[in-house]
Amino acid sequence: MPHPCGISAALLEELASMAGTRIIPVIDFGATHTRRGFAAVQVSRGRFVRAPSLLYPEKPKKIKNPTRFAQGHPKGLVTDLKATLEKTVENLKALYQRVKKEHRYPLVKTVGISAPGAWLEEGIPYRGTVPNVPDLENFKLAQEVSRMMGSGWSAVVNNDGVANVLAMAHYLLANIDKFSKVKEALRENGRIAGFIPGTGFGAGAFYIKEG
Repeated sequence: MPHPCGISAALLEELASMAGTRIIPVIDFGATHTRRGFAAVQVSRGRFVRAPSLLYPEKPKKIKNPTRFAQGHPKGLVTDLKATLEKTVENLKALYQRVKKEHRYPLVKTVGISAPGAWLEEGIPYRGTVPNVPDLENFKLAQEVSRMMGSGWSAVVNNDGVANVLAMAHYLLANIDKFSKVKEALRENGRIAGFIPGTGFGAGAFYIKEG
């Protein structure tokens, strides 16, 4: 059975053996805008030992998605998925060449994608969870991005709300001594939840286990 969000057994094995700083290309795909960039992560035995940080660009620009007319859709104009992906991947490839020259850390050839929708093990969003991006219905986003990036590349996707809350959780846990009230709350119930407003409305929740 495939791993949720498109993570292959080979990639899991690679992640488990990683140590030190790695650079990971990332895409934040939204219903109206898309961002792209490269994150630096410190890992030990496949686990993050520090909150990931954005390496390049320092302040990623929101790039407006190309649109198309969708007959019968309440918004009329919706994101043109094909054109948006072509634009984003072309831009990411150009940035990749720059990052590879300017930074000494190894670069992981796996793109991390956050996107609207509740993503299933089959690599498609659960039906009805992407109303603002109808082109995503039954679309294998991670598989298509890895194909567009070229030979040797892979990609993984998860809900944008979940990804945002996970990033917040990593930051809080890496700096927990600065947030005494958060530290106390986690000791009491061990849960972190967040709500992310955008074109739609995202959310995520995690149970934090000590040790």
